[in-house]
Amino acid sequence: MATVTYGLKSIKYGDIANDGGTATAFVSKGLTLSDTFKIETGDNEVQEFMSEENDYPEESIITMGKKQYKYTVMNADADIAGFLLGGTVAAGVWSSPDTTSKIQKSVQIETKTGHIITINRALVSAKRAGEFSKKALATIEVTLTVMKPQKAGVYAETWEDPS
Repeated sequence: MATVTYGLKSIKYGDIANDGGTATAFVSKGLTLSDTFKIETGDNEVQEFMSEENDYPEESIITMGKKQYKYTVMNADADIAGFLLGGTVAAGVWSSPDTTSKIQKSVQIETKTGHIITINRALVSAKRAGEFSKKALATIEVTLTVMKPQKAGVYAETWEDPS
């Protein structure tokens, strides 16, 4: 019987395998601020080719919409900033990079219901956000964009039901 899916247990990152396959070891990087984890899938784009003779398309090409996962890290320290934003970390001090870092990782997302979503290759894009106040936190907003795997025969994403 199908089960519902809700809640977030963890988001873990791993280095993409040398052959372009999915990482074999994953680690967590920070806690997710409540109610910020979102799945965003863009609409498919349909290009229709019409003839003068017919009112229906002769051919249609569908391009898949962009798939992204977005969330906010609530406990960003120097190590997490370096991991998500790039730059260097030394003795607990994060130094920002001179240029935007191109960070690509395998990502594993586990729900409270035991479902595991694995992204073979994700572009990790992050930015500092939030505030320094008594009512808000300094955070890092993360966007994971699903990319085509570099290894043949590997799926971009997999969704594993609880065992």
